[in-house]
Amino acid sequence: EMEKQFRDSRVHVVFTSENLLQKVMDAAKNCPDVKAIICVRSYESSLPGGIVDFNRALIHAPLLQFETVSLDDPAIILYSSGTTGEPKGTVISHRSLNANITGISSHWEHEIFPCMGVDKVDWAKEYQIVNLPFYHIFGNGLMNWF
Repeated sequence: EMEKQFRDSRVHVVFTSENLLQKVMDAAKNCPDVKAIICVRSYESSLPGGIVDFNRALIHAPLLQFETVSLDDPAIILYSSGTTGEPKGTVISHRSLNANITGISSHWEHEIFPCMGVDKVDWAKEYQIVNLPFYHIFGNGLMNWF
C-alpha cells in the first residue's frame, strides 16, 4: 500500500521514524520519484547508506529553490482507507488546510477553552494529546494547529 501511495503521489522526499524505516525503504525501492528518505530518530544509531538523518538535515541550508505557491495549489495528499476499493488520494489545497486549521482554532478558542475557564492560552506552553491519526484530515489539522 505504501509503495502504491508513493507511486500515485510521485513523492520526492519521505520523512519516517526509525520503526518504519525498513518498510519505507522497501516501498521506495521501486519508486524512482523518491529521491530522499529522511529519518527522524529518537536516539543516535547508524543509518543505512543513503538515508538522511533529520537533525543533520536541519543544520544545512536548503539546496532546493522553493516555488511560490498559491492558496489553491496542493498542500498535502491524504489517502482514504480503501473501504470502497483501492485507497484514493485526496488532494488538499493550502486554502482548505488553512480553513481546517482556522475552524479548529476558532472552536477551541470560543467553545472549549471558555468551558475550561481559560481566557488566554500561551501556545508555547500548551500541550495536547491528539489521538487521531495524522493521515486523517481532522488529525492532520490538529497536528498543524498545535
